[in-house]
Amino acid sequence: MNRTIALFVALVMLVAHVLTIHIDARGLVAVAWDQAHVPFRLGRNLVFDGQLAWNPLMEAFESYPSVLWVLLCAFFERVAASFKTSVNVLAQTSGIACAILAAIVSSRLRPDRSAGLMAPLILATCGAFAAAAASGLETPLFALLLVAAFLAAERGRSLGLGILLSLAVLTRPEAAIMVAGFALVRSLGRGAGETTPVAWSAFLLPLGTLAISALARYATTDQLLSPAFQPWLEPRSGQWAVGMADLRAFAMLTATPLLLAWSLAYLVRRRLSHMGAHAAFLALLWIIASAARGAGTKPFFESFVPALPLLALSVQEGLIPAFDSPSRWIRRAGLASLACALAASVLASKSNNQIGPIDYGEHYPQPQGRGVEAPPLARKGLHEEIGRTIRLRKLGHYMRWELPESASILAEEPGAIGYISRRSVHDLLGRASPLSPGALPNSWDGTKPVDILAVLGRAADYLVPRMHHEPDAPPDPRALAMRWREHHDARGAEEGRQAALETALAEYELMTVRYGVPDRALWLADVELLHLLRKRSLGRGPRLETSFADASLVVHLRHNAETQIADLVLELESERGARAHIDPSGAATDSSYAARTRLVVYASGARVVELWRAPLPPAPEGDRWTKVRAVLRNPGVAPDSTWALASAETMLSIP
Repeated sequence: MNRTIALFVALVMLVAHVLTIHIDARGLVAVAWDQAHVPFRLGRNLVFDGQLAWNPLMEAFESYPSVLWVLLCAFFERVAASFKTSVNVLAQTSGIACAILAAIVSSRLRPDRSAGLMAPLILATCGAFAAAAASGLETPLFALLLVAAFLAAERGRSLGLGILLSLAVLTRPEAAIMVAGFALVRSLGRGAGETTPVAWSAFLLPLGTLAISALARYATTDQLLSPAFQPWLEPRSGQWAVGMADLRAFAMLTATPLLLAWSLAYLVRRRLSHMGAHAAFLALLWIIASAARGAGTKPFFESFVPALPLLALSVQEGLIPAFDSPSRWIRRAGLASLACALAASVLASKSNNQIGPIDYGEHYPQPQGRGVEAPPLARKGLHEEIGRTIRLRKLGHYMRWELPESASILAEEPGAIGYISRRSVHDLLGRASPLSPGALPNSWDGTKPVDILAVLGRAADYLVPRMHHEPDAPPDPRALAMRWREHHDARGAEEGRQAALETALAEYELMTVRYGVPDRALWLADVELLHLLRKRSLGRGPRLETSFADASLVVHLRHNAETQIADLVLELESERGARAHIDPSGAATDSSYAARTRLVVYASGARVVELWRAPLPPAPEGDRWTKVRAVLRNPGVAPDSTWALASAETMLSIP
C-alpha cells in the first residue's frame, strides 16, 4: 500500500475513533469536559471585560495555568459569532486537528519506510488519545508541541526547537520538566542519522519564557511557581502509591506501554536507534512525573496523554529491528505483539469492561487512598464525565435564567456552571477562585485539601456539590459530608468534624429543578431533574396555605423565587391517633403517597396558586380526622433526611 494512502487511512481511523467514543446519550458529539469550560470563561471575560479573571473584579489569581489555551479560547470567543458556531465547537475542533497533526508529525520521523507509520497507527487506536482530542482541553495541543519539538531536535533545527518548547511552556507550565529532558538528551545523545545536534542557544527561548512567566506570576500573585507544581512540591500521603496504581492501569488498558519491552531489549543489545532511545527517555520522563503527582483527576488517563506520541515513536523504533530481523520467529513475534496491543487498546474504548465472559475491568482496580477520587477506568469514566458535564451545563442554564444576578454560587465543579450561568461562582476547592482574600491557588491536578468548614462559612447563596452518577439521584447530607471529609477536608481527621460539616450543610435546603434544551430531533425534550442547595436564611422557599371552603380541603401556594419541582404531601391525623396520606385520587392510604407529584412550582408573584381542592376522605369507622398537614417535599428524598422538605410544613385543625 502506498505510504500516503496508509497514513490517510490511519488518520481516518483516528477521527472515527474520536467521534465514536466521544458521544452523549443521544448519539451526538458530546460537549467539552467540565474543566475545559474554565478557560472558556476566562477567555470570554478577557474579550468582553478586558480582564483575565474568573469572577468580575476578582483579585489577581491564576485560575487556569495554560496561558496559551486561554488566549486561544479568547480568540474563539471573538470569532465564534462570525462563524455562527460556539467556543465549545471551535475548541474541540482545534483539539482534534492537533491530534491529527501530532499523528502526521510522528510519521515524519521515518519518512522513507512504511514501518514508520506504526506510530500514527498506535495513536489512532489508542482510546486515551482519542478521548483527549475532543476534551476541549489543551492536552492535544501540548502533545503536538512536544512531538514537533522532538522532530525539530532530531533534525537539528535549533530555532524550531526553541519556539516549540516556548509554546509548550505557555501551554502547560509543567513543560519545564520536558525542557530539562530535551537538554539532557542534547548533552548525552545524538540526533537521528548523526545529524548536527541543536545549538545550546535553542534553550534560551524556553528558559526566557519560563523566567518571564515566573516574574509575571510573582507580580500578580506573589508566587514564582505555577500551582501546577503543587502536587510535586507538597505531596500527600500515599500519593506515589496511587499514582503507580494509575500508571499500572494505564499500561494494562492501553497496552502500548507494554511494547516498550522491545525497545528495552534492543537498547540493551545496542541495536535501538538514537531516536528510539531519546523518545523512550522523554516519554518515560513525563509518565513517571505524572505518576508522581498521584492518580489523574480526569478520565481515560488524560495525565499520560502528552507522552503518547513519543511513546508510540519509541515503540516503533523498538519494533523496526524486530521486523528487520533475519529470524522468522522474531518477525512474527513482533507483528503478533503489535497486533495484540492494538486490539487491546481498541477494546479499552468499548462501552463496558466485558469481553464475552471476561470482565477485564475487575483486574484493574481503582487507585484507593485518602484524598483519591479517581474517575472510572477507560470509556466508562469518559461517559461519566460527559454525562456530568451535560447536567452541569443544564444547571448553568437554569441558574442563568432563574437566579438573581447578585447571587453567589459555591461549586465543587465550577467550570460549566461558571461559563454558562454568568454568575459569580466560587470554587469550593480553591482552583478557579481564591478560598479567601490573598489565598494561593490550588492545582487542578492532585487537588490539595482545604478547610471545607471555613469555605462553607463564607455563606454562599447557593451550593452545588459534585454531580451524582445517576442524574435523578438527590444528594444526601451525611454522605456528602463524609465524602468531603475523607477526600477534600484538610482537617477531616479531627474528632467531631463529620458532625460539624453536617451542621453546616443543614443551613442549606435542597432544591429539585428541571431544565433541558428541547431538541427537534427527539420525541421528548432532553429534560431531567437536577439538584442544588439554597441558603435557608434567604427565605426564598415556597409557602403553603391550607383552609376549608365548601366542605373541601384547599391548599394554596405562594412562591416568588426560582422554579423548582416538588411533591405535595397531605397527611391526616385522627382523633384516636391514626395517620394516613391522601393519594392523587383523594382517598386515604396508609402508604406514603403524595397527593400531587412532580409539581412545577413557578414564581407567581403576589398571586396564589391552587394546588388542591377536594373533600376529605372518610375517616376510619368510629373515628374522625382532626388535623391535616401539608408540605412540599423533594422527589426521591428519604422522608427522614434534613433535605426532604421543599417548604415549611403547615397544619390545619379540622373543625
